[in-house]
Amino acid sequence: MRWLALLIPIAVVLALLPPLFRRGRDEAAVLEERLDLLREKKRLALAAIRELDFDRAAGKLSEADHAAERDRLKEEVAVLLEAIDAREAKRVV
Repeated sequence: MRWLALLIPIAVVLALLPPLFRRGRDEAAVLEERLDLLREKKRLALAAIRELDFDRAAGKLSEADHAAERDRLKEEVAVLLEAIDAREAKRVV
């Protein structure tokens, strides 16, 4: 009878532990997916800046249009970098 009294709490603990560890992995996976998405958006914004510069050099854009769009894209990259840094800091903890 004593072994049963010990076995039941052990069984309960063993049943409760796996979901706790799994949830941590799921949250880590979601964080990684979000980081990947932010990094991809940053990559695309930087590519857009390069293309914008190329279009300006080719004479397809006025200086004013180029400057306005480049400033907007640079601001977007800055926001993305802040978001990436914040999420990476969460990942380390």
